[in-house]
Amino acid sequence: MKIASIILVVLLIATIAVSSLAFVVYEGEYGIVKQFGKVVNIYDEPGLYFKAPFIQSVSTLPQRVQIYDVPTSEVITSDKQTMVADCFALYKITDPQKFIETLNGSLTNANSRIDIAVYNAMKTEMSSRSQTAI
Repeated sequence: MKIASIILVVLLIATIAVSSLAFVVYEGEYGIVKQFGKVVNIYDEPGLYFKAPFIQSVSTLPQRVQIYDVPTSEVITSDKQTMVADCFALYKITDPQKFIETLNGSLTNANSRIDIAVYNAMKTEMSSRSQTAI
């Protein structure tokens, strides 16, 4: 009974140690390993990888095409007619290092920046055309 308890405790400790050492990168995502907030490695292939426990942390970013639906808005055309416009944007993270540096690795920040750019481009384009041309 005593030996079984010791073996169980050792297995529990080993499981905790392995789970803090290993991580999995799934298909369609980047595995980002950071050490003290700085990116030290980026994995773009799926598989099992290892990191230093307690010193390094792991986060993920999607590799697949992302869709951002811009909220509908009213647009005034060049002939002073009001239209309701709805659009969306597709984007893909091709350089995760640059994505982390410029947007702090946040999809929310990316969507916010895309929202502003697409909204302004849509307003500019639609306001330069007449309602019949649109």
